[in-house]
Amino acid sequence: MRHLLFGERYLAMVDKINVHINKKGKTVIFRLEGRLDSISSTSFKQQFLEALEGEECSKVLLNLENLHYISSSGLKFFHSQTRELKQKNIRLIICSI
Repeated sequence: MRHLLFGERYLAMVDKINVHINKKGKTVIFRLEGRLDSISSTSFKQQFLEALEGEECSKVLLNLENLHYISSSGLKFFHSQTRELKQKNIRLIICSI
């Protein structure tokens, strides 16, 4: 468990990931914060698929600037999505690793 000072309070982060999703034109942008491990990758996968469902997009951008940890489960998800998006003619871009 990790504690972060937030104002006068402490916040405990236990295997947590925050996902911020925006759309600009035909690009869907995911900004990840926290940890992407075997537990949080399930939550992220669901949010990722729901955000792309029914969307017409040509690019998916994953901003990992505030991602502090990624496990093999998270890498496996990125790899599988690269193949699936490529079949749909959608380009996956990963930045700020």
